[in-house]
Amino acid sequence: MNQGRIEQLGTPDQVFFQPETLFTARFIGSPEINLLAGDLTRTHLLLHDLETPQLDRYRGRVLKEMHPAEGTALPLSAAPPAAGPCVCGVRPEHLFVVDGSVTPDIRFSGQIDLKESLGSDTLYHIQYGPRKEPLIIRSGKHTGLSPGDRVELGFLWEHCHFFDPDTGNRIAVPISRT
Repeated sequence: MNQGRIEQLGTPDQVFFQPETLFTARFIGSPEINLLAGDLTRTHLLLHDLETPQLDRYRGRVLKEMHPAEGTALPLSAAPPAAGPCVCGVRPEHLFVVDGSVTPDIRFSGQIDLKESLGSDTLYHIQYGPRKEPLIIRSGKHTGLSPGDRVELGFLWEHCHFFDPDTGNRIAVPISRT
C-alpha cells in the first residue's frame, strides 16, 4: 500500500524479486535497494557511473532531472518500450566483491566506508566516485575486508530492476547477452 493505493499484489517472493513499481522495490527488502541513474536509447542502456537519482521516499519518483553523463553502455536485444531516463535498482545481496568465483556483467571499484557485522551476514557501505549515498552490499562471506579497503565490485544484469523515473513503473529492458 502506498497512500491508500495498492502498489502490487503477489507472494512475498514475487514482490521482492519482481517489483512492479519503484516504491515497492524500495519498500520491500532491508537494507533498501541500491539505485543508479541510467538512460535508454533505442540500442543501448547507459548506466551512469557517477550519478544517483534523488528520490521522493513516499511516491517513489525521481525529483530531479537526470542528465546524460559518462557511463557503462550495454547493448539491447530490441528497442525498449520508450527511450529516455531510467532508474536501475540492484539489491544489496546482488552486488558482490569480485573474487573470481563469478564473472560480473558490470565491474567497478570503490572503497569500503563502513562494515556492519550482523552475524551470518556483513553489510559493506561502499563509496563509489563522488556519490553522496554509498552502495550497500550484503555478503554472507567473511572476507576480512575493513573500512578503507579498496575493492572491485560487480553485479549481473539479470538481477537488475528498471523503472521509469516519472511514473515509478517497471520497464522491460531487453538486455542483449551476446
